[in-house]
Amino acid sequence: MRVGDAAIGVLVVLLGLAVAITAWPMPNLPNQSYGAATFPVAIGTCLIGLGAVMVITGVARGGGFTVALEGWGRAPSSWLRLLALVILIVAFVLTAHAVGFMVAGTLLMFGMLLTFRCGVLPALLIAPVATYAVAWAFGNILRVPLPRGILSSLW
Repeated sequence: MRVGDAAIGVLVVLLGLAVAITAWPMPNLPNQSYGAATFPVAIGTCLIGLGAVMVITGVARGGGFTVALEGWGRAPSSWLRLLALVILIVAFVLTAHAVGFMVAGTLLMFGMLLTFRCGVLPALLIAPVATYAVAWAFGNILRVPLPRGILSSLW
């Protein structure tokens, strides 16, 4: 699939706007000028800027807003992997509160690694370590509480 930089840039700008607008009303920490919205709004702002640069450079190079199926876009297996990723993310969103971030995040990471053709053994090693690193960063650095779920007594 071949997509012009300007077309991708528009999608990146829209994604950045969605992230920033959704995160903006999140509350700040008590007696602090930052909180749960800080990181998502910063990411959304960066995405908006990146998307704008992509649109400008895409139009300047003459690529414009073109979309053409080439390469991976013609392979049905690629579209199935994309669908699998969407299903994994939706499953994570629906189950994270009930089972907890560590369990849902590890399963999401494991599924994503397998989807991208990582071996089973490396995926079994990487998924829990990466999930713990994300949980640690959100819990200790950003002070954002994550759902504990079924592991609440251990975490």
